[in-house]
Amino acid sequence: MVENAIENIEEIVKIQRKSIQTRIYYALILFFTGALLLVVVQVTDIFDDGPYLKEAMSVISGLLSSFSAFPIKELIDKMGSIRIFMLFKLQLQNLGSRMAGNPADAQLQEEADQIIGIVWEKTKKIALT
Repeated sequence: MVENAIENIEEIVKIQRKSIQTRIYYALILFFTGALLLVVVQVTDIFDDGPYLKEAMSVISGLLSSFSAFPIKELIDKMGSIRIFMLFKLQLQNLGSRMAGNPADAQLQEEADQIIGIVWEKTKKIALT
């Protein structure tokens, strides 16, 4: 049971890390696309104050300003969750090794069950947000 919980924690951490990476990549792509378009428009004078300059600048502004909506607080929360899950994993590993030496110890099993319950509650909270 402890081994399954450890494997689940590892999967949860992988998912959280992938989520953080995806958000960072998406934000960087939007920002650098806007910056590149701005440089191209400014250097090449491609629109020469024509009718499309205003629309082009609106698109560029939208891309650059989307970076301001970057969910920093959400990423910090996800990193905090990763740290908590890694702490739970370490505690379960320690309990697992202690339980291997004394499999009939009810107190160790109770501690493991409590940690697994907390992990489950935290996992449900993450899944619902």
